Amino acid sequence: MTLRTIPIGLSDFRRLREEGFEYVDKTHFITELIDEGVSIALLPRPRRFGKTVNMSMLRWFFEKRDEDLWHLFDGLHVAQAGEKYRAHFQKYPVIFLSFRGTKANHFEDCQRQVRDLLQQMCADHRNALQGKLERWEQSDLDAILDGTADESLYRRSLRDLTAWLHKVHGVRPIVLIDEYDAPIHAGYAGGYYRDIIDFFRQFLELAMKDNDHLERAVLTGILRVSKESIFSGLNNIGVYTLLAPEFNTCFGFTDAEVTALMERAELHGLIDGVRAYYNGYDFGGEPIYNPWSILYFSRQQVQDAHAALAQHKLERAHQGAAHQARVFGAARGAHVARGRQHRKEARRKRGVFRAGEERGCALESAGLFGVSQGYPGPPRSWWSSAFALVVHSKPRSRRRVPNDISFVDERSTTAAWRHDRYPDPCAARRKR
Repeated sequence: MTLRTIPIGLSDFRRLREEGFEYVDKTHFITELIDEGVSIALLPRPRRFGKTVNMSMLRWFFEKRDEDLWHLFDGLHVAQAGEKYRAHFQKYPVIFLSFRGTKANHFEDCQRQVRDLLQQMCADHRNALQGKLERWEQSDLDAILDGTADESLYRRSLRDLTAWLHKVHGVRPIVLIDEYDAPIHAGYAGGYYRDIIDFFRQFLELAMKDNDHLERAVLTGILRVSKESIFSGLNNIGVYTLLAPEFNTCFGFTDAEVTALMERAELHGLIDGVRAYYNGYDFGGEPIYNPWSILYFSRQQVQDAHAALAQHKLERAHQGAAHQARVFGAARGAHVARGRQHRKEARRKRGVFRAGEERGCALESAGLFGVSQGYPGPPRSWWSSAFALVVHSKPRSRRRVPNDISFVDERSTTAAWRHDRYPDPCAARRKR
């Protein structure tokens, strides 16, 4: 099995599955949550350990909707766990809240951000509630949606929404709150800790303590708030810290998951190094790796390997092109040299023939061959020998005749100047 595209910074479970990104199966979180049977689960985990992805996974599994999304879980642990867990699929209305962005230096700014989130929370269920509430319930909902609600209405908004959804759907809703402690950390750093802790203590207690309209709730954050704890009034909450064996493999990667990921990425030789460098957590007795670090490391290694392979292919292509250019250049050079030699020989032959013709006629006019006394002329062999002597003599004409032609003898001269066609070079001129 090959490695898929490794996501960095993507926390939506549906996009991970539908767009074919690499995903390490954590759906056993669903089965463990159902088996645990706790009404409210608080799971504090360090940053970058997949809390938001897991909360998104819970939402897409439990949330009641018309669209069938079973394909998101096809082939995963929860799909193979049995009908007991399939019975909970898309059964409940889900209230999803993430306080990740509620960070401000002043309480008024943080309060405005929290109210905007609560307004969006109610807007997500507006269509399902429209026309199905009592007049006074609809008035409270409209006040939150319009931003005109008072402080007390915002504090009990989560509890009211669970009651409204239970009334409309006939099924108690599930509440998922991601990074519940982000505004509290911001309040501690900004100097408004008492104001923000007072709001969230009442907000969470009203929604989760003795709420008959709540099926279950899951909260994740960085730390459990202990000083003036906001959970002091809750007696039905289960806190699963890093030391608890429950849910200890649901966040982060186990050694087996890291090994499988390295093998899919074809990074077998780096497994020991990854263990030595990244194995720094113990969750309930289980060695756990930071998933963001492992994914980022794997992605960089794969990208470097692909870049090295691409560079190697490019260099090979350049080398092949250079080799072909050299071969082509050599062949073209040889072809040009042969053509040059052929033209040179042709020029020599033309020059030798014309010079010989002129000098042969000069000898004839001087009476050397006795043609003017009625002598029919020298035999071909005698003429060829005389012509060979003429070739090696210095020319008087303006055309330069090469003196380095050593191959001119009786046979070659006779063959070269085609005496079979022109037995006497001066015959045509004598006829004129």
